[in-house]
Amino acid sequence: MGEKVIVLEDTITKMKLDYLYNGNEKYLKFCKKLYGIDCKKWNSYFWELYIVKLFEEEIKEKLIEILNANDISQKISKDTQEERERIIVYNYIQGYIFGYNNLDLTKKLDDISRKVFLDKKANKIHISEIMRSRYMRNYNEFINIELEKTDNKQGIQDIVYRFCVNGIYPKLKKVNFNNSSILIKNSLYNIVLKDCIEKNREGIWDGIISKVIKTIDKKYKIIM
Repeated sequence: MGEKVIVLEDTITKMKLDYLYNGNEKYLKFCKKLYGIDCKKWNSYFWELYIVKLFEEEIKEKLIEILNANDISQKISKDTQEERERIIVYNYIQGYIFGYNNLDLTKKLDDISRKVFLDKKANKIHISEIMRSRYMRNYNEFINIELEKTDNKQGIQDIVYRFCVNGIYPKLKKVNFNNSSILIKNSLYNIVLKDCIEKNREGIWDGIISKVIKTIDKKYKIIM
């Protein structure tokens, strides 16, 4: 049994790396089948805005004192678009799985949901009513506590750094750094890291909510 678990973990790790570095979506299909994660929920407009436009502006701001900052930021944004999309989706998935499988967080939200149902004297409510309830006041702190137990932020930093070195920086070969290579690479890393942390957090919330919707007492129904 132990050997089968190790083999499965190795297979999943290979699928993760194959997605990150080669764009093979087998891992996305695996996660959708196992957890119901829909990584296609963001439309092309979202990626055009989030991955291209906003990123380009952020890079430009950090490189404002560099000659040809506009051209460099446009070039970086275009040449690294696919890689940045993959690392962001990857971290969203890791967050989703963390939230979905965290018993303490899902139980806490389940308990809160039941209280809201009782307060409303209803058996069907929208998720927004739960999110706005007074019982959710300290829920973010519960998430932070659980994340600290697993050193989540360090894990994201490590994977983003390795991916930048092996997957994103090599895409910059055509960029004229004007002796600003370190500044550009550090700026790129910091922006990608920020985006990944944000999407990881979003994934955690989506994972928790998805699990509670599936497992809450059948007499209740949470509407998305």
